[in-house]
Amino acid sequence: MLKLGVILLAAGIVTLYFQSFVQEKLTKDECLNVTLLAKADEAIKEGSVYMCDFLCPCNYEVGLLALYTPTGRRMIKGSALNIEDCQPCENYAAYTAADKITVSIGLAAAGMTLAECQSYSSSAFVDQYFSSDQRMLFPLLSWVEETFDCSGLCTPAGMYVFSDVNNALEHLPTEACVEPLHDWVGEKFPIFGGVGVAIGTFMLLLAVVTCCLCCHK
Repeated sequence: MLKLGVILLAAGIVTLYFQSFVQEKLTKDECLNVTLLAKADEAIKEGSVYMCDFLCPCNYEVGLLALYTPTGRRMIKGSALNIEDCQPCENYAAYTAADKITVSIGLAAAGMTLAECQSYSSSAFVDQYFSSDQRMLFPLLSWVEETFDCSGLCTPAGMYVFSDVNNALEHLPTEACVEPLHDWVGEKFPIFGGVGVAIGTFMLLLAVVTCCLCCHK
């Protein structure tokens, strides 16, 4: 009990102490200057390029075409709902003539044959195109997108990459996630820190009282 109390108290104090520091870094001006945040932003940026293109054909709903086709984004039909589901060049035989031309151009630019493209599994694709540091951040980026309805950490990505791409039909992600994440830290860290300090202090006092009672006996 004593050890757990110390851990909770320390965690609470650290959370409260670092709140202002974390919020200072979670701003548009500072975001890309923080290595971890810059890596996360780069992962989203790269993922948004691949998403719904020939390397990651996506299972888009019809309404999504109306959102993204006018922007010049290629939208190729497949099974992926997020970047971790990618099956490069899947269902090529069912592509429209226009999509086949698009894929041919993309493959030529990438220096890749159709057979090579189709040989990638979803896990092989992720391993090939994202570093281990970026892959480690995928769960966090998925949570951020789903929680705050945004895409891109420091800079807007304009498309959900790590959560369901079709979520854009309900809320088009036009803003980066850094500001809502900044506000979340400001709201939640004092609560988390306060609870840790309160519970940790209570457990320490309880341990002291228990010890005193045992010694008194």
